[in-house]
Amino acid sequence: PAAVSNKKRLSHTKRLSLSSDQSVLGLPEPTTSVLFAESPLHPGVPIVYRTPEEKSPNPDRLNLDRRHLSVCPILEGEEKLRLLNLQHNSITRLQHLNGLRQLVFLDLYDNFVREISGLEGLMSLRVLMLGKNRICKISGLRSPGETGCARPSWESG
Repeated sequence: PAAVSNKKRLSHTKRLSLSSDQSVLGLPEPTTSVLFAESPLHPGVPIVYRTPEEKSPNPDRLNLDRRHLSVCPILEGEEKLRLLNLQHNSITRLQHLNGLRQLVFLDLYDNFVREISGLEGLMSLRVLMLGKNRICKISGLRSPGETGCARPSWESG
């Protein structure tokens, strides 16, 4: 990855460039160009942000599919996100998401999530994709009646 200097935000930020890795693995290339930096307050946790030019085509959508993430990153300046794609990573637990109050769709398909918790602040969340995870425990989710959604078919009857 090439170092990017951005005096307004964080020094020593790296632009994630997986195009060569993606090609070798035969995987589709990520469609969103993002900037990554390590959080000084949370060592080992990446901070993700997009420049205004990168954000303008889809300000309410962020694709972090196949980015080799082991934790949910801190999403700087993304409070208006409605769709977040974190498919095909190695995320083990959900964190750093409570500031996304407008998030409607969260896709965590094909990760290593074992426990679903910490989503209480996602008041607009309507779709949560969790297939191909290792879920053992679920807590802190509102019931469908509290969100205005229909009850799942397995709760009827």
